[in-house]
Amino acid sequence: MRAVLAILVVCLIGKDLAFVPFPQIVRGCAQGLCLIVGIFAVLPALSGNLLRRYWPMLVYLLVLLLAVPFTEFPGFVTMQIGSLMSAIVFAIGYFENRSEPPDQKLKWLMFWIVLVYAIVSALCLILIKIDPTQAYESMFIGDIAGIELRFRGLFSKSAQMAAAGGILLGLAMIRVKSIPLKLSLIVLGLTCLTLPQCRSFWVAALIAGGATIWLYFRHLRKWIIVSCGALAVLTLSLLAFNVSVDTTGLAAFARVNTISTLTGRTSLWQSAFDGWSQKPLLGYGFTLGGAGLNFGEPLSPNANPTEISRRTLHNGYVQSLLDSGLVGLLFYVTTILIAISRICRYDRARQFPEVLYVLLFLSISNGGESVIYSGSVFQSLCFWIFATFAMSLKRGPLSAPSSTVQPITNKGRGVISRFPNLMH
Repeated sequence: MRAVLAILVVCLIGKDLAFVPFPQIVRGCAQGLCLIVGIFAVLPALSGNLLRRYWPMLVYLLVLLLAVPFTEFPGFVTMQIGSLMSAIVFAIGYFENRSEPPDQKLKWLMFWIVLVYAIVSALCLILIKIDPTQAYESMFIGDIAGIELRFRGLFSKSAQMAAAGGILLGLAMIRVKSIPLKLSLIVLGLTCLTLPQCRSFWVAALIAGGATIWLYFRHLRKWIIVSCGALAVLTLSLLAFNVSVDTTGLAAFARVNTISTLTGRTSLWQSAFDGWSQKPLLGYGFTLGGAGLNFGEPLSPNANPTEISRRTLHNGYVQSLLDSGLVGLLFYVTTILIAISRICRYDRARQFPEVLYVLLFLSISNGGESVIYSGSVFQSLCFWIFATFAMSLKRGPLSAPSSTVQPITNKGRGVISRFPNLMH
């Protein structure tokens, strides 16, 4: 299943790039293969115990399917649900496979994510020098700020660039062992996280990183306390001595003038609430929540569902509310909360910090951008795959997934290590 995992990561990240030809064919082939392999892997392991562990996401998929007859485009919605289902079913089969220990399975997942995102991120930065007009997108964000140029690299949206940078940054800090390579990837990830000027991802990376350090790396807790203390002392000193610091450039980069309206999101969410009131229980169909922005007007018979699905609501939770209504949102949020709580409670041996980081990073940034909202964008599927791993954990002395944790021996040094080296 390693080969299929590699195909999934490479093809779905590649599909997200703006200049890849025939992206839907690339996506369809990869996810079709994942669905077939996943079904054959899950069926032999199907049991009541398996259903009890994965029930939130399985019920969420069931709710999405029940809403299909009530949408304007049942065929399109069914295909979108199938895309999400393919990743979830494959992930369940992959992590339930007893052929190797769970840390090895996670190692290969992280290896391909880090490798592909590192290559793509480096190419995105090179594009700034080669063709800056393609590396940046022009965005109209309201009358106050007007048009902004936002770094997107090879991706179609700046938010995808920021998500890639944040994931690469966290995985590089936690799992890459070679110090020179680790530092290079940290700089690369931090640059790609910062340049798109997506504040939601900055906040998400800071909170997710701090929470992961606090829970998994207790010897580093003092540095969090020291950093917070130093920042507080610096702030109080500047206020006490009435020191004036020119922050014009920093304020412009952080787009402080748009914070009051969250770059127009507040009015968008108000419109979304009005649209939700038209279909409160089951919504407009998976990925079609943008149809709720028509202000009650019926869709044109010639409307293109693909174009509607691109109208993201800049908040994955609001997106879910319009996509699948109150019922779908309930199991959507339940899945996110249970996945995070499962990794915190059941990973008692503290073996999988990268899982907590990715889940927190994506679920927090999901409040400012539609991150976990689709079955076709890798950052969304990345959350569901890591959530599947968290739900595979079982209560026990090591709180390991269904396959038994086996320590990996470094025979050359005679050392027992819980973690395999990643790109040592």
